[in-house]
Amino acid sequence: MTTGRTLVKWLRMYVDGYDLSGYGRSVGPLSWSFDDVDMTAPMSDAAKGYLPSSIHISPGTYNGVLQSTTDSGVEISRIQSTGTSRDIMIPVGIRAAPAAGDPVFCCKSTHNGFQVVEDGGAMTVNGIFGEWDVSDLVTYPVPWGLLQEPYTTDTITTTGAALTYPGGIATAGGYMAYQIFAGGTGTWTIKITDCSSAGGSYADVEGLTVTVDASVPAAGIVQTTATTTAIDVYTKSVATEDVAGTLIFALALVRGIV
Repeated sequence: MTTGRTLVKWLRMYVDGYDLSGYGRSVGPLSWSFDDVDMTAPMSDAAKGYLPSSIHISPGTYNGVLQSTTDSGVEISRIQSTGTSRDIMIPVGIRAAPAAGDPVFCCKSTHNGFQVVEDGGAMTVNGIFGEWDVSDLVTYPVPWGLLQEPYTTDTITTTGAALTYPGGIATAGGYMAYQIFAGGTGTWTIKITDCSSAGGSYADVEGLTVTVDASVPAAGIVQTTATTTAIDVYTKSVATEDVAGTLIFALALVRGIV
């Protein structure tokens, strides 16, 4: 992972197992905020005081180049159909294409609108996203994590490189977001493992395992079995298949906060 400032050209947009980056112009604002509830007791408080209430998590609006096709009308198929929810990952590469350890925004948001608009002479589309889908909530009010596995092609029984998570061991659980772009026949098991040392013996993180078949693209979120599940400092992704083949996917790990 590189540190420092970065540019929009290193941003990526994954929706339901589709990589929309090749059409993308912008996305955002990537919102993470809480309502402020006034808890002031004016009889004794010298200053106003607030507590955070409901959380707001949304990827905002995706703007991409319009491209027509003979089969679907608009090339960006994950953007043109509204009134549903979308599994979204937005990796932010730091002065390069997104790599393991780079920040990534994750959510499952309602897809509320589709617009075709002119922008500086170019015909573009807007995919308008709302907040986290209430029918598929996670326990953790956190959208930002680290890219555990960048967009990559893995073969049978492949283990990713060890990722050092800043801040030491976490004891508040978390979740794994996955995007499956393409794959061959058979069934894949994808999971995240952890260890206290980079070269030690890694164990499965309870709950952060998903099994997918050849029905791709696909995407989703799985969370730890408990909000007290520990996730150690070093993590790796592991992808295995019951028959020889390849899989193109990306993973993100979001740890809970206390």
